[in-house]
Amino acid sequence: MFKGKRSEITVKGRDYYDLIWYMEKKIEPRYECIGDKKISPREVWRAIKERVERLNPKDLEYDLSNLIENPGFVRSFSQNYKNLFFELLEKFMGGSSHNT
Repeated sequence: MFKGKRSEITVKGRDYYDLIWYMEKKIEPRYECIGDKKISPREVWRAIKERVERLNPKDLEYDLSNLIENPGFVRSFSQNYKNLFFELLEKFMGGSSHNT
């Protein structure tokens, strides 16, 4: 998930779905394995937030429709993804997501 150099991160719909799962479980990334240099947790979350903000819900819906059989769930998840992400980020970061 989120492989490559920071400027060249490749992200697919499944990655966004997995990200929510990890965040719900409060599973911390292995920051030392991200990118080609040491990157701080703050930088990681800033890069992820930038991707999420640019995410087109229709693109996410298209990607997930090939993986999840329930079209209603896929549509709802895709339309509400950004809100869900930012809610979870707030909890995940202990209420400090506005600082990332």
